[in-house]
Amino acid sequence: MLGNVLSMVTETRQVAILTDGLLTFDFRDLRPSIPNASTSCGSEALLAQLNGTAFQFAEVERTRYLLDGSCQDFANWLQRTCFDTDRSGRQLHVTTNEQASGAGCTPATTDTLPPGRWFGYITDAQPEELTFDLACWFEGAAAATAAAKDGEESPPPNDYYIRNQSDRLRVQVVQSNAEAV
Repeated sequence: MLGNVLSMVTETRQVAILTDGLLTFDFRDLRPSIPNASTSCGSEALLAQLNGTAFQFAEVERTRYLLDGSCQDFANWLQRTCFDTDRSGRQLHVTTNEQASGAGCTPATTDTLPPGRWFGYITDAQPEELTFDLACWFEGAAAATAAAKDGEESPPPNDYYIRNQSDRLRVQVVQSNAEAV
C-alpha cells in the first residue's frame, strides 16, 4: 500500500527545489488520488514515505510540501498548519511571511508583483484587476524585532506585527482561476 502511495505521489510531482538545505516539493492537487491521507494514520504514512525518500540525500536538512503552490493547503489536507520537517522528524511551524513565495516585503521596484503569494491590502477590486498595497507580516521573534526596529511596542500584542511603510499601490491582473486566501 505505501509503495503504491509513493508511486502516485511521484507521478503527480510538479516541482522539487533544494535551497539552503530546504527541499520544497510542490505537488499538483493529489487529494483525489490519496483520500485517506487526511486521516491521522494516513497522513503519518504519507509523511513517512515522503520524508524517507527526501532524507536519503545528505544535503536535505528540512522538507516542505505544497499543493499547487500552497503550504497551507497541503497542511490543511493533513489537518495541520503549514510546517517544515527536519531530519529528526520534528515539525517546525512556517510563519506567514515565510509562506509568501515572492521576494519578501519589498519586491524590486516594479508596479506589478511577480507570481506568488503576497500579504497586503486590496484597496480596489474590479472583475479583471485589483489594486494591492503590499505589506509585511511578522510572527514571533521576527515580529518583536521588526516592531522594535520601527519604534513600536515590542513584543507586539498578539505575537504578530504588520509593517506597511510604502504607499505604493500595484495593479494586478486577476486570473480566471484566482482564489483569495
